[in-house]
Amino acid sequence: MAAGAPARRSLDELASSLELEVCVERLLAHVFPGPDPDPETAEEDGTTRAGRHQVLETLIGNDAQLRAALLANDQARISERWRAVLRDRPGDLALHHELAVLYRERALRRIARGGSASELLVIATTLWALLLATGDFWRRAGIARDAEDAARDKIVGGLLDLHVAHGARALAEGRVAAARRHLRCLDACRSGDPEPVRELLFEHAIPFAHRVSARRLAGPARLAAEALERWCDDLVQDAESRVNDRAAISALDGIDKAYGAGIDRLAPFIRLGVPMRRVLVTGLEWHNELSMCHYNNGKDFDSIRDVLKSGREFADRLAPLCTAGEAHRPENQALSRYLLFRAVAAGTDDQIVADLTEALRWNPANDNAARVLVETYLDRGVRTANDQHAGRGLAGPLPQARRLEKAADDLRKALELAALPEKVAFIQKQLSTVLALWAASLDAERTSSGTATARDLARSERVLRLLEEALELDPGNELARGYLDYYDR
Repeated sequence: MAAGAPARRSLDELASSLELEVCVERLLAHVFPGPDPDPETAEEDGTTRAGRHQVLETLIGNDAQLRAALLANDQARISERWRAVLRDRPGDLALHHELAVLYRERALRRIARGGSASELLVIATTLWALLLATGDFWRRAGIARDAEDAARDKIVGGLLDLHVAHGARALAEGRVAAARRHLRCLDACRSGDPEPVRELLFEHAIPFAHRVSARRLAGPARLAAEALERWCDDLVQDAESRVNDRAAISALDGIDKAYGAGIDRLAPFIRLGVPMRRVLVTGLEWHNELSMCHYNNGKDFDSIRDVLKSGREFADRLAPLCTAGEAHRPENQALSRYLLFRAVAAGTDDQIVADLTEALRWNPANDNAARVLVETYLDRGVRTANDQHAGRGLAGPLPQARRLEKAADDLRKALELAALPEKVAFIQKQLSTVLALWAASLDAERTSSGTATARDLARSERVLRLLEEALELDPGNELARGYLDYYDR
């Protein structure tokens, strides 16, 4: 009996080992559903090699609930217990390393078979980016610090390149969800901040609690930024080829380039939710050029409004990337120009003023916006002074003094923005006349009361100030001069 004990123990160990192998196979089939690995490929890369998944075998062997679920092949219990294992082991470096290897292998295998591997690639990339930015990983691997960068660039850089290639392909084929996954992963990695990468990984129920070095994450961040720029460069280059397509241009009437075709190529990308400056600026400028074509074609404001409606999604996404006042930046210039066209096509003075003011906030050097804003203030001020309330959304009627005050306010704004000497002189005369009329209206209100009150005194002082301002603007204003002489008596 005693002599047979070692043999019995060996049989028990073999049975346990075979049981663990079955459990590992079932766990992998659950985590990576789909066709089984190709036997020849799997044998070559070691995927099915006995004992290869020691980390998983140990984990299963120490978790009775997971082991029981796997032996029963109960998919619901396996899913529940596997999520609990991942949740409870956020600092298990060996497990995270095992998963990083597995997800990368499965992603590459699926890509080799012509399949979509966006989700697998996201998990593989985020795991590797974080692991390779963890000091404990390198100490455990026994790799010298001066050898880290090359290894990190090779592993993470290769995965990032795959995101670009397959993200662009997914978008071109209309697989928006897959394209968005690829783009979000590139965006998270390029941030240089571990938190967006952790959050993206956590969306796949894998918490990662290891301490990450910002210095070690800088390399993947740089590679991700470069990869994302390559995607954008290729996209814009393809869109430009469509804009300049001779056959497409020949079919257009009064439009110098096929801007619509280029816009249609860029629009799906910007809707993925990651704003990229070059794509947004290019698309918005094509809207601006198309608006200019319609303006030159007999001021076709209906067509301009259609273009502006399309351009709104580019402008709204570009604005957060701009800093007000930086007139030299292409994004500021594109946004300011778009707002100028929106003002030109607007239906009310208030909307025109709002759009032009915003255009100048982004680009103070937009002379066309400043010129149109001057004309808008001047035109509205004159119409208000002349009691022409019906035009362009003006409210009315107003009491005479209030109406002239509103007119003076617009004319002052026009004067502040005017640049050409002749325009300045013209506005000064207009404003001087309105100020004199306003002063006369206030004086009429004062004298009509019949009694002298503190309010009347204040009104008299205001009348004097308005008359003095009117004469400073136009010394030849006889109306203002006559009222002022009357007050000096």
